[in-house]
Parts: sequence; structure tokens; C-alpha cells
Amino acid sequence: MFRSLGLLTSVLMFFAPPAMAGFETKSYKAQSLLNALGYNVGSVDGFWGKNTKAALVAYLEKMGATFEGELTEDHLVYLENSYIKKFGKFPLFGSAGTNLELLMPSKIPDTDNGWDTLIKTELHTVDVSKAELKAIDWNTYKKVALRRSLIDRYAIGMTQGADCHALTYEFSTKYNRPEPSAWCNFILRTSLPVLGPEPLQSVLNHWANRPIEQFSPDYTDSTNIYTHQQIYAQITTTYALFYEQFDNNAVIDAWLSDWGVRFERTRPRGEAICPFYDPFLMKMHKIKNLRHQNASGCGSKKWRGSIARIALGLRLKDQSLYLSGVRQLEALLGMFDKNGIYVHYATRGWDSLGYSIDVPNYLSDIALLLESVGFDFYEMHTTSGKTVGELIEITNAWLTNPQLAKDYYVGTRNERTREQPKFFKNVDDYGGYEQWRAERQSEDHDIFLRSFHYQVSKNPNVSDWIAEIKNKSAHVYGRDILPEMYFYGWTSAVPQVLTTLSQSQKIDNAFGFGKLNANISSARAEDYRVAVLSEYEKLRQAVDFDLRQFLNPTIQHLIEVDWSEVIGLDPYFMENNASRGKHGFSGYIDRKEPLFMSVYDGNVYLKSSSYVADLQPGSKIGTITDDFIKLSFPGRICDACEEPRLIEATISRKLLAGASSSAAENGQRILFLPLP
Repeated sequence: MFRSLGLLTSVLMFFAPPAMAGFETKSYKAQSLLNALGYNVGSVDGFWGKNTKAALVAYLEKMGATFEGELTEDHLVYLENSYIKKFGKFPLFGSAGTNLELLMPSKIPDTDNGWDTLIKTELHTVDVSKAELKAIDWNTYKKVALRRSLIDRYAIGMTQGADCHALTYEFSTKYNRPEPSAWCNFILRTSLPVLGPEPLQSVLNHWANRPIEQFSPDYTDSTNIYTHQQIYAQITTTYALFYEQFDNNAVIDAWLSDWGVRFERTRPRGEAICPFYDPFLMKMHKIKNLRHQNASGCGSKKWRGSIARIALGLRLKDQSLYLSGVRQLEALLGMFDKNGIYVHYATRGWDSLGYSIDVPNYLSDIALLLESVGFDFYEMHTTSGKTVGELIEITNAWLTNPQLAKDYYVGTRNERTREQPKFFKNVDDYGGYEQWRAERQSEDHDIFLRSFHYQVSKNPNVSDWIAEIKNKSAHVYGRDILPEMYFYGWTSAVPQVLTTLSQSQKIDNAFGFGKLNANISSARAEDYRVAVLSEYEKLRQAVDFDLRQFLNPTIQHLIEVDWSEVIGLDPYFMENNASRGKHGFSGYIDRKEPLFMSVYDGNVYLKSSSYVADLQPGSKIGTITDDFIKLSFPGRICDACEEPRLIEATISRKLLAGASSSAAENGQRILFLPLP
């Protein structure tokens, strides 16, 4: 790879004629390369003509080849290789790595997959046949995972009312928002080190036994595409990382590879592509309601899909699947402007911080994966003129001090129109910068953990990593300083922090991966797993559902709680007392107060709840036995639920408490105190 690249001092725009009949970006690129190699084509305008043809013919003759009458992608590869041989650098448009002006045209033709040869990078030169993809060691992953709660209570709560079985097994898109599918497959993925591969294996087998077409995205609907791409991406990434834990690999491999290549496109038909030829168009179009305001193919479904395709492509040494992911990645890298800002995320109003903090996470995940082929992704130049490492530094800098990017988010449309003004104008309206950072999980500890692999690449001393995480996170999370989203890999499904730390033998004894539950502190991890599965089997039989449907929250719930006089069942993601400045939810579910319950004489009573339960405190909402808590009450369980519905849940008391049999003998199964 080529690493002696200087910084770009300026980015010039060549205003080529509008994309019209006759203009081709491959002609534009060929002309640029031929001129650089000494074969004069005259002006670089993207139009095929006699000068370009003569120069190409002369070049091919020098190479011992003949011109067959048409410019092809193979010709561009030959020209790229000649350029690399002459200059020692990959010919990337806009990059400081070129010794000539390779200038991006002002407009380009539409393409089906949103990619163009103008944004091709040296990632195309990687030979995946040499890949040795490694994730965190499986036994280590299980050991540290078993120190945590079985299932994240927030994840369970967010899926209430969603048919997780239909979402996961059938790519169901009956919901008009993507969150339910995200939480459903998060529960499925996070159960892997505790319950083993069986639940996820059943999903993969289900897909592989059915034709690809049955799971085709509907390219007329953005939410449908999002749901399909998200479910595929996160489960495929998990499968690629923990490949040896699954069977039926040959059939599953073929299905996932075929799906990934066939459905590379991430935007509805008729929607604009990501304007990587001029990223700042995104802001102008969002303000003025122009064509690129809704270019949804530039977002998380493409980031996650890219990671999944690259991960599985490296695992299977499948060049075609790998390149499908690379093309998606290159389109995303093209959306960083000359200032190093990812424009699509930085122009999303109040949500700009919450989306933008994902960017260093995604880039660090990809760098971790590409280590398997010895490729230093952080040093690769992009069309912005910056290296990937510099893009992470720039993003982290403005996340730390959002004023640095105010020219991007000020004036752009808020995406939560029910609860906020139409446009984001003054950050003081939302509680100020620090409040904004806290609400969008963009504080210093979040920034550090999201780009953990990159931080480690700058300082490979493991003791320093551990000290830094504790320094940045312990005051927020206590001893449990690595919450689920960082532990398991929330947005991309790559457990980046654990995988990076697993390179050190100190992962088991020098780092506090969550506190051991007091009730199992003397038990070995494998003993705990046996105890958990034993209780889980009782629950499974009690509510009559099969293992592959265990994540369906309409059937059963596993809820983490603290030891206190009441149980807090919080079905929403925001922490208690969170707010959104003066523009709060105002009449909608505010996600501030959980459902509190108490128990007396075998019955469960409501202690308090702001919106979840449509009952007065003291109302009976369930019963309790030695093994189970059974709830049944009218309430609201989703952000926009206007009418109450019957909420029913069967909860294993032992799983709820994370208690072992020895703990039960010591009386620690008494979870509740009576109402005063």
C-alpha cells in the first residue's frame, strides 16, 4: 500500500458539462490518467472523441494490447496500474496522493448501486484470498459475556409490541419505522455467547432454505429497504465474526453472499444518489427541499451493509462479496467534504450528533476487519483529501466541540417533527452544547469507546487502554463501565472494544467488564450458564414457545433489575430524568419514568408509572409464584401508542435476578418488599 501521501491543501472543482448523452465518467477518468501518463487527450471533459481514442490506442500498443473498439473497465484497471507503477500512488480523485490534478466533475450520471469509478480506492487492489479474519476468542467472549445480565432490559422494552419472529425470520416490514427490527436482532445477537448459537442458527437456516427473491427489498419504500438491509447486515456480520460456532455453512454462505451482491443498492428507485462529487450539496438541498434532501442511501443501512459484506467476504475469501461492500464504503467515503465532515450526518438537525458519532465507530470497525489482510485503513487517502485516520480525528474534534460544525447543522431540518421545531436553529433551545452531547451519547467517554480500535492504534500499550477507559467511563457507568452497545457492538454488530482488547492476555483479570452479579460471584462462568439455561428451560415450558422464538417479547420477557425495594421495568431507551431541552415530547411517551412494581401476599401491584400503565398506584397488575412473575395490565408500550392495550409478560424470577440455586438458599430470591 502507498503511505507517503501529503495533505491536500485545496480541492478544486472542474465544472464539466452537465451529465448528458455522451458524457461518461469512465471516459473522464481515462482522459485524466492518459494525460498523467503522457498520452495527451487535450481537455478532460468526459466525452469520448478522436483525441481520447488515439491516446488510448497509443497506450495499449505500448502495453502490447489492441483496442477492440470500446473503452472498458479493464482498460481503466490497466491505466490505474500504470499510474501506480509510475507514481507509486493510487490515482484517487481529490486525494493528496496524486501528483497531478485529478478533479471531480460537477455532475455525474445516476448509477444503480450509487457507486462510480471516480471514487474507486486502493481497497480494490486487496487480495482477499490471503485474509485471516479473526474476532474475539469465543471462550473469552463467553466468559466476559456471562458476567453481564442475560438480556439488556432496554432492548426487551423497545421491542414490546413488535413481532420479532416475523421481523427476523421473514424480514417483515409491517412497521413504519426501523427501530423494532434493530432491537429484535440485537436481542438475538447478544444472546449468542450466553445461550449459544442455536437461536441464530435457526434464523440462518430458515433464510438459506428459501429463495433469495422471497427476501427482496421493495425498492419503492425507504423503510422497507432499511429493514431488509439492517437485518441482513447485523446478523451476517455476527455470523462472519463467529463463523466456527455455526453449521450448515456451505448453504448459508452461498445464500448470504448471493443476497449481499444482488441487493447492494440501498435507495428507492428515483431517489438521488449520494452527491459524492459535491457533498455539501446535501446541506443546501436539505434547507431548500431539493433533490438530495432525502438521499437515504448515504446512511446507516449502507454503512452496516458495507461492514457485513466486507466481513463475510474476508471470511469466505470471496472477492465479489468483498468488492460489493467496498463499493458501498467508497460511496460513503465520498460524502466527506474537503473539511473532513461527513455531510449527510452533520446536517440532520438535533440528531446530527447522534448520527455523526457512529462515523468513527464504523471506520474503526472496518479498519479492524482489514487488519486480516494487512491493510492499514487509517492511512488510506480519500476523495476529501484526508486520510481515514484524519477523518476520525476531525469528527471526534467537532463532536467534542460542536461549534466547530455549526455551519453544517444550523438551519437543517429536525427529524423528530412531533417533538421539535421544524428546523434546528439555536442550540440553546435544546439545553446548550453539553446537554445536547449528553442526550445524543456524544460525551468524551462515548467518543473514546466508539473509536477504540483507532485510539489503540495510536498507543498500543494495553495498560494505558484500560486506564483510559476507566478514566473516561467509570464515573458514568460505575463498575459496569462497558454498556451493551459497546460490549456487543450495537450499530454495526462488531464487538470492537472486546476484539481489540482480546489481543491482550489482560482482558480477563485487568479490566472490569461489568460487575459479577453478587449472587454468582463464587460460581464459575460455565456453571452460571448451566443454571441460566435450566431456568430458561422452565420458562420456555411454562409459556409454551419453541427455542427459535425465544426473542419474541409478546411471549416472554427477561428483564435486568437492580436490588431495591421495587422492580423497575423500563420499556424505553432513555435514562431516567433525560430531557430534550424546552422542546421535549409534550404529550407523547416521554420515556422518562419506568414502571415500578411491588409485591404483597402473592400479588404484584403498581407502585408508579407516568405513561406505561393506565392504572392508579396500588392497582393489581399481576401475580407471583415461586418461579414466575405473571403480569397482565392495560398500558402503552411504544413511543406513539395512543390507545392502551393489554400487556402480558411471564418473567422467570431467577433469570430476573440472575440468581443461582445457592443464592436462592440464602434467601436472595426475595426480590420485592410489600407496599407501605
